[in-house]
Amino acid sequence: FCDERVPPAVRDKVRIGFRIEGSEVVLFEERPAFRPPHECREMPVAKFKFVGTRQVWQLYCQHRDLHWHRYQALPEAPRFDELLDEVSADSTGIFWG
Repeated sequence: FCDERVPPAVRDKVRIGFRIEGSEVVLFEERPAFRPPHECREMPVAKFKFVGTRQVWQLYCQHRDLHWHRYQALPEAPRFDELLDEVSADSTGIFWG
């Protein structure tokens, strides 16, 4: 997913990555900072959280307050790829702008 999201022509400037923290996966975009340009800035895109007691994945987006909030259009799904598809499609514009 991460490699396919960024066109080959800009892969030296933009990178999509993820970090696994316990039962959570944070998807982020990384690109050069405006100042200083040699440093990269990581911008969170989405957070996925696995709830083992219910065997579901929950999807979170980050609002202006920089806190994670449940994504109302599809707050959870039994399969991770369903939520990843929702983030990729971004019908509300909240994940990729």
